[in-house]
Amino acid sequence: MSAITVQTKVNGCIQECLDDYVRRGRPAHVGDAIELLISFQDYDLKKEPPIAGSVTLKHVTRPGVQVCVLADRLHFQEATASGLPCVEAKVIYGLRGETRACRELVSKYDAFLASERLITRLPRTLGFDLRKAGKQPVQVKHNEPLVDKVNQLKATIHFKTNAQPLLLLPVGNVNVTRDELVENVMVVVDHVVSLLPKMWSNVRLMRVKSPGGIWSPLLG
Repeated sequence: MSAITVQTKVNGCIQECLDDYVRRGRPAHVGDAIELLISFQDYDLKKEPPIAGSVTLKHVTRPGVQVCVLADRLHFQEATASGLPCVEAKVIYGLRGETRACRELVSKYDAFLASERLITRLPRTLGFDLRKAGKQPVQVKHNEPLVDKVNQLKATIHFKTNAQPLLLLPVGNVNVTRDELVENVMVVVDHVVSLLPKMWSNVRLMRVKSPGGIWSPLLG
């Protein structure tokens, strides 16, 4: 399937979903997600590895995600100046052996960034709780603006097939423009298809879903 054909179909699906949302008279809420369903064929999950990975969308889809910076001195200053939640290194080191405090910190945020020099030291303090919660921190260097890195993290989605050969992925919400939704869907489709051994031949169907509403057929 050509990129032009896919984009034309995506445009139509997104518009249909947004029209359906408006027609049902629901007030726009940032949590009302637009989702992409991809179902696979000729792919035996008992013999083949799970279809898994992550992809960074062009536009932030989860603005409400709480990201905390586990910061060295310089990153602590930058995060504080930018109004970003952060915990300084000396506080983190002081949590060693404080099981309850570690658990509370990890549960308070959805995701974490960590200064490059702290990454190797985290296993001694927060490592167990971060791994258990599936919130392994993303490394950040001093030449990477923290605000940009946080937005990148909010725009990144992770995926993995389980027992069924399908994925259901959030690609935006009703407060994102149609063009932005189309760009997000295209990024996801291109990336997921590139992971398949037979490319498009492994795709059985694709659907775009409006919040609490219709499934608009994209393929199949």
